[in-house]
Amino acid sequence: MGETTRQARATAASNQEPLSTFKLLTLQQVADLLGFHYETVRLLVHRGELEAMQEERGGAIRVRPDAVNAYIKNHTLQPQAPVKIPEHRRDKGRTRTIRRRR
Repeated sequence: MGETTRQARATAASNQEPLSTFKLLTLQQVADLLGFHYETVRLLVHRGELEAMQEERGGAIRVRPDAVNAYIKNHTLQPQAPVKIPEHRRDKGRTRTIRRRR
């Protein structure tokens, strides 16, 4: 893995903007940055979740660095309050004995 890829991964993880030092990224570079499989990135592009461009018909697909930053910002999970699961009325403070049928 090249030094520029390591630097880009660290930068993407910290949500900063120096990814713009790259002109266009290949799908493999995007997969390395995001920690995804190549095919997953290709599917994201196909579904329109990650903006990309194709050089010519049948040519290589390239992704702009700001599109990767936008994807990271839009798909980062925000912490939420824990969900409280209500207790069932029958289970409050009682244990239930299971009787064996004869």
